[in-house]
Amino acid sequence: MVSGLSGIGKNHPPVDEKGFLEFLKNLESMKLYDALKEAISDSAIYGIPDTGKQKISL
Repeated sequence: MVSGLSGIGKNHPPVDEKGFLEFLKNLESMKLYDALKEAISDSAIYGIPDTGKQKISL
């Protein structure tokens, strides 16, 4: 399973496993947390901060 989360402002998912799961617990629905809480990660958790502030020149 591959999952992706995003946030707004300073409310974004942490990139450490414990913080990531805690972030999932605080979502409106517990469905994603329930699906991932027992999962075994086969890669690191990555984050891309401030993607909304990128300026694209054409």
